[in-house]
Amino acid sequence: MLLAGYELLAARLEFDPETPRLRPRRTKSPSPSPMADAAEMDALLAHLNAAFLSIGYAHPHTVESMVRSWREVFARAGLHRREAAMIRGLAQQVLWSAQYLPEEVRPELD
Repeated sequence: MLLAGYELLAARLEFDPETPRLRPRRTKSPSPSPMADAAEMDALLAHLNAAFLSIGYAHPHTVESMVRSWREVFARAGLHRREAAMIRGLAQQVLWSAQYLPEEVRPELD
């Protein structure tokens, strides 16, 4: 998940030789897909929240701050609807797979 988030951000940035900084990459796409709206981003983050808890990537007392950080990353990346849907699909697959974890490796959610 972390790598996917990094790749999304990196794909949107390019190095500016005039300043030692990264800047948003200019796309030459004639008709980019629409940007994900607030409701789509909220649904995406809710899915990530559940996925993170299901595999023990986050704990109940830390998941809110972690999801808040992911929200900031995605806001900087400026996700399109298709990209948000792809990440939701990944989170859904994590949730589906987590139900088949053996009992001895399932995270405690207390």
